[in-house]
Amino acid sequence: MNISKKNIKPGIPKGVYPVMLTAFREDGSLDFQGVDHLTDYYLQSNVTGLFACAMSAEVNHLSDLEKTVLAEHIVQHVDYRVPIVAGALSAGSLIQQIELVRRISGIGADIVTVAVSQIADKNEDDQVWLHNMDSFLQEIPDNIRLGLYESPWPYRRLLSEETFRWVVQSERFYFLKDTCSQIDIIRSRVKIRENSALSLFNANTQTLLASLQAGADGFSGIGANYFPELYVWLCGNFKEFPEMSCELQDFMTKCCEIMEGKFYPVLAKEYLRQKGIHITPFCRSKRIKLPVDAYESLKQLRTEADKWLCKINTNSAL
Repeated sequence: MNISKKNIKPGIPKGVYPVMLTAFREDGSLDFQGVDHLTDYYLQSNVTGLFACAMSAEVNHLSDLEKTVLAEHIVQHVDYRVPIVAGALSAGSLIQQIELVRRISGIGADIVTVAVSQIADKNEDDQVWLHNMDSFLQEIPDNIRLGLYESPWPYRRLLSEETFRWVVQSERFYFLKDTCSQIDIIRSRVKIRENSALSLFNANTQTLLASLQAGADGFSGIGANYFPELYVWLCGNFKEFPEMSCELQDFMTKCCEIMEGKFYPVLAKEYLRQKGIHITPFCRSKRIKLPVDAYESLKQLRTEADKWLCKINTNSAL
């Protein structure tokens, strides 16, 4: 299948698309005021767009109705200020998946994203995946712009080179949250999708700078739930300030063990709460109390991140 440039719709802007957290009240219900506080924080950090209802939103602990209501609330609050990528992640039947995509599109999301792994079972090969995806696309109107997410749920499945090429050539997908974490694969994917509308956003902090240098479109991962401003700066300035970008990359890489560890997303919510964002650290996915050493790690993380924020602000003022 050859890519026909005249049929390609414009892609989405490059930059940072945080995988939004979901704010809950202490009783476990959705906290829409908290969601607004989170959304405003991301926007004030000058992110390019938002990825709502991804795994960081604890979607495997939300009903399909809650996913739709949450995405709609975010779309309405953002009010066209930035593009909204919204997940339609589902472990349900093909019919249920299609219905959720239609609902999420209907509330105004710019891109509706599905998990790579929801298209075929774990024991099914790429040929089954391709067949199922073809059937899936036949039921989705062409005017719905789609995205893919190499999500760990329902199980982790990466696109092979064959399936990735098929995705590009289908001309139906505009966003990929890439979780392969392998720079050689990312470089290959960037080349394969040249001249297409598919934008590739790296979810892996450790390979971020190298992926940007290779031509990736930006970042959509956990780290942007701690200090999105640093990710925004790196994605926007890595060419002009290569030395400082390498130093920032080293800092963010060192932070990954803390940021992405076993206490996430509770830790991220507590980090933001300590920064003055009015949310609780409650998570449906992990109902735990953070140990004392986790608070110490957060304190150190905030101190070092604040130093970097001062550094980039000074640099921007020059």
